[in-house]
Amino acid sequence: MRGQIVTAPDGTRWRVRRRWLDRPAPQPWTRWRRGRTRTDDGEAVGTWGLEALGNGLDSLALAAAVVAAIALVVFVLLPLLGIAFELALLLVVLGASVFARVVLRRPWTIEAVAVEDPARRSAFAVSGWRRSRRALGALATAIATTGPPAALPEAVGVLPPAQR
Repeated sequence: MRGQIVTAPDGTRWRVRRRWLDRPAPQPWTRWRRGRTRTDDGEAVGTWGLEALGNGLDSLALAAAVVAAIALVVFVLLPLLGIAFELALLLVVLGASVFARVVLRRPWTIEAVAVEDPARRSAFAVSGWRRSRRALGALATAIATTGPPAALPEAVGVLPPAQR
């Protein structure tokens, strides 16, 4: 976790930072684990018609070629496709987030969280990168002088407090 640590007059340490997301990031792997079921019914795996290949030298070469082709697809082509898909998805998500912040002027969430007690927090919505930087400075100064404020000065351009 990044951010500036500020000590209030009562000795409480606060982390002042700018947040990208208004809610915790999704964790799809936990959803995947909950939805997964195990089957241990002990069914025998069939031969899938491999007995029809016979025992000749031609069938051995054919089997080796099939195994090599499957290995090539599984170990080379599928990982490359996966990497390309992940990079494309990353670019789409990054472009959408930059578009939302810059063009649509989605406000930044400026928050102060007590280091010892994360339940104690104060958050404000600020529109614009420069205003959010000024709000970070104003919030750090306010905490250092009087403790966490209920509101930031209007000169900073702060919207109503962020809902929690």
